[in-house]
Amino acid sequence: MYTGVRMAEPQQQGLLEFLQEHFTKIDQRFDGIDQRFARVDQRFDEIDQRFARVDQRFDGIDREFGVLRKEMKEEFARVDDRINTLAAHVDDFVQLHQKVDIELAALRALYDQLTARVARLEGQRA
Repeated sequence: MYTGVRMAEPQQQGLLEFLQEHFTKIDQRFDGIDQRFARVDQRFDEIDQRFARVDQRFDGIDREFGVLRKEMKEEFARVDDRINTLAAHVDDFVQLHQKVDIELAALRALYDQLTARVARLEGQRA
């Protein structure tokens, strides 16, 4: 039966045991490093999950802003229509006021003419 190691002299046997002991320690250190890497990987996985949740939140916020943007456009359009309607009413009122001023001026001139005529007619009678 072959054990992979040839039977050695006592000095070589001691060296072999020394090397096996140190290789065992090295293997244990590598196992510790592997465990640390596993914990680091686990932490990265947790961070990835957190980033995924943050991405979902941002997606939700983006959708909410999209809805809000649409609602704002609709409301601005309504306000714009109301302002246009109000401006048209103000314009109509200003035109009506101008017509009233013109008619009042015409009536004032006619009144002045009639007053002058009445005064002349009364002057002729006296």
